[in-house]
Amino acid sequence: MSNTSVSKIDRSKNTLAACAPRLPYDPVIEERFGVDKTAWKSLVEAIFPNATTLNSVVLALSYCQARRLDPFKRCVHIVPIWNAQIGAMVDTIWPGIGELRTTAVRTREYAGRAKTEYGPDVTKEWTAADGTKTVVTFPEYAQVTVFRMVQGQRVEFAGPQVYWLETYAVTSRNNEAPNTMWRDRPRGQIDKCAEAAALRAAFPEEVGNDYINDEVGRR
Repeated sequence: MSNTSVSKIDRSKNTLAACAPRLPYDPVIEERFGVDKTAWKSLVEAIFPNATTLNSVVLALSYCQARRLDPFKRCVHIVPIWNAQIGAMVDTIWPGIGELRTTAVRTREYAGRAKTEYGPDVTKEWTAADGTKTVVTFPEYAQVTVFRMVQGQRVEFAGPQVYWLETYAVTSRNNEAPNTMWRDRPRGQIDKCAEAAALRAAFPEEVGNDYINDEVGRR
């Protein structure tokens, strides 16, 4: 075999290795969810980058299948959460704000939402164990009102005031400072959480007590 042929084979092997999905693929996944190996690679690397096991992605797909949701629209998230009983991080499945919105719209009674009301700005400093300081300015709380058609009338459902300090996601189990998302988007993040709370108030039967992934950073 020529050196050129060997070189081509080596490049081919490298290409195949580069194309392998981050998590193992089981052909049963296509039978059950219609997800082929190419789509699986997109799921585990772009849609569920935090997933650590095949099983957690399968759980997310099962959730989407039961709720008639398209997982590629990022309606569900896999969030690692510390489990004190086993002393380790475990993957958990949480809906995103898009899932709650979709569920509300499917009732054909969703009638929009009002502008978010924010509390006064607060500035707070956190100091990590290594001495690193983090300073963030954020609204004390956010509140959203959602509208629903009830017997032909547009009725408002004011959600509760959702307090930033009770909701923000921490950097790590040992660092109480806000994570990057909550530092960079202090209003945007609390806005989503306030909207989720309002949707639960307006659509209790349809949405239930579903918390979104942005609300579980302190769990």
